[in-house]
Amino acid sequence: MWCAWAQHRNNLPETRQDPNVPVPVDFVGASVQQPDYWLSFFVVEIRGQDSKSYPANTLFNIVAGIQRHIPHLRSFEEYCDISFFSKCFMFPRLRKSLDCRMKELTSEGVGVIVSRSDPVSASDEIAFWNNGVFNMTTSKRLIFAVFLANVNSRSRSLYVVVRPSSVVCNVCAPYSGD
Repeated sequence: MWCAWAQHRNNLPETRQDPNVPVPVDFVGASVQQPDYWLSFFVVEIRGQDSKSYPANTLFNIVAGIQRHIPHLRSFEEYCDISFFSKCFMFPRLRKSLDCRMKELTSEGVGVIVSRSDPVSASDEIAFWNNGVFNMTTSKRLIFAVFLANVNSRSRSLYVVVRPSSVVCNVCAPYSGD
């Protein structure tokens, strides 16, 4: 993936004008600053074969895969503990670019799966009370009622008073927002 991107980037006219040209295809003979510089462009520009952006976690894993490959190169033998993700002096530009791009992708919803459930309507809640799903006879049924009250805290309140001899429950009117 890196090699294909680097070869493509080297063929672009704007790359030829860059002072850090060429993009190292295999990092052999590259200084530590070159991967930092070019990987920061890589994380912003890389796309899948369908020209869509990768999800943030996939992008992170791609960079981690490149990091895993780099220590095996002879030119980086003196840097045996290369870490793109630690806050050391190496690769600050890459870390900032990756962090920014991951936040951007997440805010755009790329690769984000939102799970939603249908809200419990007032008629559903009444049916739960009438059918015994919510009641005061068992602790499990009371927990169900308390959970619903917490989920629907904007619409109504559930007051539970525990006394040594009894449990009193009161479902109040809809929340007015005051």
